[in-house]
Amino acid sequence: MIFIVSVLGMMLTSSVGAKIIPSDGLWQTYDDPAIGSGINIRTQGDITMVIVYTYRDDGSPVWYFATGEIDANGVFRAAMGETKNGENLFNDNPQTADIVNPNKTIELVFNATETGTLSINDSEPKPIHTYRFGIEGIETAQLTTPSGDSYQFPDITGQWVMGNADDNFDISFNFYTYYGGLQDPPEPNFPYYYLNDFIQSGDISHRLRCPTLRSYDEPYCEFRVDPYDIQTSEKAELLSRLYVFLDDIGMNTMTFHLQPKDDDSYSRDHPVYQAFRLNTEFEDPNDIDTRTFPSEGLWRTLDDPHIGSGINFHSQDDVVMMTVYTYDDNGDPIWYMTTGELMTEDVPGNSYNANSWFSSKMFSTKNGTPIESSSPMAAEVDQVHDVTLLLSGQQMAQLSQDTGDFKTIQGYQFGYPEFVAGQFFDNGDPLKFASPEGWWLMAEENGSESALLHLVKESNNKLSPPPPTDWVRFNNVAPTSSWIDAIRCPKTSAGFWNRCQVFMTVPDNAVSNSLQLTNIGVDAMRIYHRDENRTDIGDYPYYYFYYNFYRINPPMQP
Repeated sequence: MIFIVSVLGMMLTSSVGAKIIPSDGLWQTYDDPAIGSGINIRTQGDITMVIVYTYRDDGSPVWYFATGEIDANGVFRAAMGETKNGENLFNDNPQTADIVNPNKTIELVFNATETGTLSINDSEPKPIHTYRFGIEGIETAQLTTPSGDSYQFPDITGQWVMGNADDNFDISFNFYTYYGGLQDPPEPNFPYYYLNDFIQSGDISHRLRCPTLRSYDEPYCEFRVDPYDIQTSEKAELLSRLYVFLDDIGMNTMTFHLQPKDDDSYSRDHPVYQAFRLNTEFEDPNDIDTRTFPSEGLWRTLDDPHIGSGINFHSQDDVVMMTVYTYDDNGDPIWYMTTGELMTEDVPGNSYNANSWFSSKMFSTKNGTPIESSSPMAAEVDQVHDVTLLLSGQQMAQLSQDTGDFKTIQGYQFGYPEFVAGQFFDNGDPLKFASPEGWWLMAEENGSESALLHLVKESNNKLSPPPPTDWVRFNNVAPTSSWIDAIRCPKTSAGFWNRCQVFMTVPDNAVSNSLQLTNIGVDAMRIYHRDENRTDIGDYPYYYFYYNFYRINPPMQP
């Protein structure tokens, strides 16, 4: 999929403060039929990539792509591209496709991170929303859908981390419902209250209040903090001013805003605090979720040509949705979809050191109507194939169709500087990933620890003669972080360095950390942490868990 940016001649330059950045993942129109069309949206830094999979007027499947920036009013407008005469992604060394100009322009207008409108060639704007498939929804009377139904926001039960680099603020939550609309029968006029299971004795006492069908009129959730804590703690006082609009609550992210002091207004112009859901599952404090989820967004095969195919992953809870954009035997565009639940046991043919996998049916469709149609009709299932996905890292996997050989696929990055590591694939290509420079929010999996990191690339002072392994060091200069001192990654390697070294602020021989190169995503990373002092986590001799990292405040210059 490297053709998408380069073919359109995009210049990857910075822009000033887009106020609304839509959630990454799958979007659909409100009138989309059971088998219909969809939109995949992915933002990296300032650049947003959109892929529309739909149908031509004759019902044949087609997919379009567009790349651009979202302006300060939440508007994305760009020319759409189309390709043909390509070769199927599962073929060996598929031939490059041709660019076609469909003479179409797409306009997406986002009024929130989860809702907006779609227009193609100035067609009547159609309301769109993020597609939920793995997380339950909660009805609320404060917002309604275009069809008049009660709006549903995703249940936020589970582990989250929130932070803001400007205020050096970070906090972890393990939300559970205390009382309110979940009671059976529901009590009248009660909102949901989400309590934080990570609160310890002496911590800030707080809860998040959200409206339901039978509660207050305001369309937002806000924190309730103990008045004494507000008077004695700056962090508590700040937390008491944070709120999130219901249509800014996503499946995996939430966009909070900070109410200015002595200001009782609620506005998306207020400063943003980003929150991320940790995709973890555990039943008791000793559990560690060892599953590896694919990085969100676009992926490609190693042999993908300059103008080729692509794969999109989106995860919600335990379920991974995969969309494949490629070509049929005649070279015409075709797209497939499938969903699967990740497993860690009995990995098939595991010569790739994979620890998570799924196998499922992948299907294509035909005889549908264009996504902009005012009277969309349900399509029909066409081709069906068996697919198997093996994940050896958040950025690296193997994919096979039917009885074919596995093909290596990797996450596709387009919005950040590139880091080329001193490791190579079997075909001789170097391993590449987004440079970890910038601000990150760290969260302990199944634990309450969180921190901010600001990784800055150290000036590379070349030694003469050069050492066997040439490293690039990223120093943590965040003023409030006291955990990680630096991360050092191999630029060139005389040995087998498949990971970055993690240097602690306070070294401890009982503690070891590592960051696999294949776990460095565009906007998420996962560090393996082994601590022999923490015998409460895991089993002997491992005592390990993970720290999850999320890139924050895009666009952020390091």
